[in-house]
Amino acid sequence: MKHLLCILFFSYYNVFAQKSDVIHIDSIPAQGILLDKGWKWHIGDDPEFAKPNFNDSTWESIDPTKDIFDLPQVSKNGDIFWLRLHLSLDSDVNQQLVMMTLQSGASEVYINGKLDQRFGKLSKDPNIIKAFNPKFKPIPFNLDKNATIVLAIRYALQPKIKYSTLFQQQNPIFKMELRTAELARQQYYTFNSRLRDSLIFRIGAFLILLISYFSIYLFYPLQKYNFSFFIYALLIWVSDLLQLNTYFFSNEVANYYLLNSFDYGVPQNRLRIYIIGFRDAAFADKFRLPKPIDKKIKLADILSDFNEKIIETENEMPKDLFGEIITQKSMSLSTSNGLNDYFLFNDLRNGHSTIHSWDIIETTERQKKICYLLLKNRRKSAYGDLDGNPLSL
Repeated sequence: MKHLLCILFFSYYNVFAQKSDVIHIDSIPAQGILLDKGWKWHIGDDPEFAKPNFNDSTWESIDPTKDIFDLPQVSKNGDIFWLRLHLSLDSDVNQQLVMMTLQSGASEVYINGKLDQRFGKLSKDPNIIKAFNPKFKPIPFNLDKNATIVLAIRYALQPKIKYSTLFQQQNPIFKMELRTAELARQQYYTFNSRLRDSLIFRIGAFLILLISYFSIYLFYPLQKYNFSFFIYALLIWVSDLLQLNTYFFSNEVANYYLLNSFDYGVPQNRLRIYIIGFRDAAFADKFRLPKPIDKKIKLADILSDFNEKIIETENEMPKDLFGEIITQKSMSLSTSNGLNDYFLFNDLRNGHSTIHSWDIIETTERQKKICYLLLKNRRKSAYGDLDGNPLSL
């Protein structure tokens, strides 16, 4: 009996401990939610680590939002390690969510065992690893309501990179925030616009300073501290100039929008992603989607007069396009010769009589291969639960 009570106690304790590790989200504030608690980490590489039912209870706790210099246990030599976080989302959270990520290495993001995002290039060969920082760019993040979501991150730092904390530079392992999509896009572009304006001001200010200190040093060479101030101002000026150069070459932006045609007057559910690009980020800030219409149109509204028409079909013989009576017909629109009983092109995707859009307009071979790849895989359930989406939402 004592052994039974001990087993029940430890079973209850393990279940409670597992529940306490789940980060529950019941609302999304305007400033978003920083995911800095509840993370587990383990050095090594195993595909099992991505699976939601993997037991990570023996892994060590970690705060991946900290600087790499504050986490000495993390290897900087290209060794792969994993991060895992258990989340649950309240059913009251009905906004579309995005994740905004800042990182110092390369990563693969898995949600419930499925690869969702790649940032940079990961490899077991440290020489192939390429770090990439998304710089808080909003990326869609879809979670199931009232269910536990396991976030697994496969990660490595690129070797031979000289990470520095000079000029308050941050080097987080993996810093992720959850925000609502609409607010995230506005905050992202507002943040980058302010940062760009700040960089322009700093470049001008430090240019004046470095010229001033260097001029003073030329007139008073014995005052060595002026030369030190000149070097300091020069380093900051070059650093800000390099950052500003990045903004000038990446001013073109594109936003994605998930829309349903049913909300805009089409009597059919057509959930699709629309990508709208802007040559200047300033226009992206001002753009707003049209509001969904209040009146929801049904198919019966369009075909309302269908029952009022009398269509005589009993004595009418089916004919092909050339007026010949069809003596034998099949219900299939597709046959082995690429034509059907009505002399119409078949409806097979990529059949030998199929005309693709990339066959009509001028298209490179690489573009054709990309289009064919999407065509071939667009309805496979492995890439998404919704019909018509080539990639998972």
